[in-house]
Amino acid sequence: MANVMIIQGKVTNVFDSEDFARLLGELLGSDAEYYYRAQTDIDDILERMSDSDFYSHCAGECSKTEEIQEHYEFILRDVKVELECLRDDMLNQTKAETMKTIIQLIKKINAEL
Repeated sequence: MANVMIIQGKVTNVFDSEDFARLLGELLGSDAEYYYRAQTDIDDILERMSDSDFYSHCAGECSKTEEIQEHYEFILRDVKVELECLRDDMLNQTKAETMKTIIQLIKKINAEL
């Protein structure tokens, strides 16, 4: 839905931030448009934010997201360790034992990820 604005005495419809950026460029020049785009670019904003800034802007889901991330990182570290052990064990076990270990690892990955 458009935002209706009166700019320089004229009614103007602004549909999104891209429209607004172009409008700034037309009315104030390319420097104003560039500044607006830089200030509202989400990647730049996140890059400029420190961790404390990030958490002060968090809407309450950050700790849950962090828990989920830690859970999956733990699973991936565990899988990595098991793969490293498998690499070493392959020299000392039969093909059937290796396949059994691989199948168990696949089941674990499917169950937990």
